[in-house]
Parts: sequence; C-alpha cells; structure tokens
Amino acid sequence: MVEKSKDEWRAWYNVMPGSPHVLHVVGKIDVGDVDQDRSLTNVGEEKSNPPNLLLQLGSKEILVPRDAGDHVIEVRYTEQASPGRYGTIKVKDPSGALITEITEITEITVAS
Repeated sequence: MVEKSKDEWRAWYNVMPGSPHVLHVVGKIDVGDVDQDRSLTNVGEEKSNPPNLLLQLGSKEILVPRDAGDHVIEVRYTEQASPGRYGTIKVKDPSGALITEITEITEITVAS
C-alpha cells in the first residue's frame, strides 16, 4: 500500500524561453520499506478535452537500503509538453488504484 498526502504532489510546466517546454510531476510517498523504491511511468492518456495524463508507480528493489526509518521518498516524472497539453494528471499505485489527481498544473520559468 502506498501512503500519500495530496499536498505532497505537484505539477508544473517549465516554459523557459528558448528551450522546449517540459512538464514536471513530483510527489512524496511512503513505500513502507527501506529497500523498496518507486518510479513514475506514463501509461497513457484518458480521453477528455484536453486529455488526462495517466502515470503509474512501478516497484523496484534497491541494492543499498536507505537508513532505518527512511521510507518516505520523492518520485519524479518529466516529459516535453506545452502548457494546456493535459487537463488532469492521475497517479495510480502499482496495482492500478488511483492515489491522487493533480488538477492544478502551473507554468513557471526556470533555467534547467
């Protein structure tokens, strides 16, 4: 089971002039074990206007465990995408259950 806080998920478009626009999704999750890790993978789009991005957490074991009690990790996803490309970002756990929906995707200008 993945424990999360809705406040700990955010998404934004980096719209730095002269560079490709990039969508960033970041979240914190409790993996419950110091030798487990997660990654976010694009598993498709949900039909709507604009479409919703579907991301899924994948499980992976790490070779060097984190310190005892260190089981809250940050996961990240990026892709080239312009503002307005997605309406909502839905994040699912490894079993496919929805854990959060990000409905506010801001635009910022940050040098890479």
